[in-house]
Amino acid sequence: MRLMLGNHRLIHEQGLCGPELEAELVIHEKQGRTVTLLADDSGVLALFAVADTIRETSKQAIVDLKALGVTSVMLTPAESIRAARYMFFQYKHHIWGRYGFTDAFNVGQTWRSQFVDGLNQAPMILAIENYNAGLVRNTFMSNPYIQSALALAGFKPFSEEPLVSSSTFEAPERNGAKAFDGDPNTRWASQWSDPQWLEIDYGGGRTFNQATIDWEYAHGRSYKIQSSSDGATWVDAFSTSSGDGGQDAAAFGEMTGRFWRLYGTERGTPYGYSIWEMKYEHSVNLALNKVVAASSIEDSGMEPARAVDGDLGTRWASQWSDAQWIWVDLGSPQAIRRVTLHWEYAYGKDYTLQTSDDSFNWTTRATIVGGDGGVDEVPLAGVTARYVRMDGTRRGTPYGYSLWEFQVQ
Repeated sequence: MRLMLGNHRLIHEQGLCGPELEAELVIHEKQGRTVTLLADDSGVLALFAVADTIRETSKQAIVDLKALGVTSVMLTPAESIRAARYMFFQYKHHIWGRYGFTDAFNVGQTWRSQFVDGLNQAPMILAIENYNAGLVRNTFMSNPYIQSALALAGFKPFSEEPLVSSSTFEAPERNGAKAFDGDPNTRWASQWSDPQWLEIDYGGGRTFNQATIDWEYAHGRSYKIQSSSDGATWVDAFSTSSGDGGQDAAAFGEMTGRFWRLYGTERGTPYGYSIWEMKYEHSVNLALNKVVAASSIEDSGMEPARAVDGDLGTRWASQWSDAQWIWVDLGSPQAIRRVTLHWEYAYGKDYTLQTSDDSFNWTTRATIVGGDGGVDEVPLAGVTARYVRMDGTRRGTPYGYSLWEFQVQ
């Protein structure tokens, strides 16, 4: 007679798990018990159920891991979670079995084991405690040989290379990471359907107030910028239903989250969503609520102060003629990295950005010819000045010049 001692999976594989036993096992598992069964070829002879005791401090770790479909991580929780998230989002249809991740699969052959636990259950409690306290992991990772091995394998800390994932990609060479690689010639491209998303996990809380998106032709008409602390519950930071491609600078109030994503609900073309580069930033607007002056105003309620009030729903608008300007007094000389102009429909086609220390003598720092409205983000690296001016010389419409926001960073 052959005796077998094993778990739920083993009994299932041997064809010994009938409806009544299955129901009983489900009850034990839902109550958090570890079940071991003794069986022979004729059936199950005995069932042992042991209650697992988990400290209160482990609960949040369990929630975090469960959100990823992961029941245990070993000595490298951060690296394991990165790998698990990538596998889940990119290959779920290949590697997701009855018990979650399978440990035997071949993506190229579309083959997987249906009843194999992909992540070892035995050291689950130790792994969760390690996820909380980090003692085992930190001791292990302090070994220089381990550090060298991980570096050779291509692992990098979140601070150097946050984890990027996406709902879909058009081809492997157009995966989500291409939108954050700093190369303006590579891009993320999704499948040709709605909705789609592009997510980045920084490994810890990051505070931002702006997202800049450089769209390829296949842009998003309606999309949101969202933040999350756990990758499951999302809070909207910014939304638009009138995206027109090009470069979008989505400004919003300060928000902190570990996970950030662009969530597209309506495409602007028949294709998918495609982004050359995307970046999240925390930038201080030096022009916010500062003293401002302009050459003219179109009407009451469109004063120049409306362009520096931090509200993208108010604007400055000039008279309907060329040679119009607006300047802001930063209060004292400031180091300037860039100027961001959020144009209303009445935009400037040709204009210069100038700086001054006294508001009388101006130095041209950038010349824009053939502007197309939307958001203009103009770098002014290495410039220090107290006053910054937009000097318009040719309008892009029959109307005047109109700015939702005039930002100096």
